[in-house]
Amino acid sequence: MLRTAFAMLAMLSCNVAIADDAIYGNTSGCGPIESATDSRIRLSSTAIEFWETTCTLPAEPDFSGAPMTVTCRGEGEEWTDTISLKREGDVIRYESEGRSEELRRCAD
Repeated sequence: MLRTAFAMLAMLSCNVAIADDAIYGNTSGCGPIESATDSRIRLSSTAIEFWETTCTLPAEPDFSGAPMTVTCRGEGEEWTDTISLKREGDVIRYESEGRSEELRRCAD
C-alpha cells in the first residue's frame, strides 16, 4: 500500500520534470522559424534555448515555478540569471527579471 501511495505521488508530480525536448512559443513563436524571436524557446531537461541565447539548467532543474539560477551564453558573453519555469500540461510559464510569459507547446 505504501508503494502504491509513493507511485501515485510520483505520477502527480510529473509537472516538475520535463523528460522531452520540446519547442514552446506564443502565436508568432510557433510560426515559421524565420519569424521567431525570444517568443520561441526549446526546452529540455538540461537547457533552455532562446533565439540567440542558451541557458544551462541546474543538474536537477525545478519546473514547479520555484526560482533557479541558470548560466547563460549568447553573443560572446556569459552571465547568470535567476528564472522560474512552471509547466502545466502543454503550457510553460517563464519568469525572469520581472517579466513573465506564458508559452504553449508548439505542434510537432
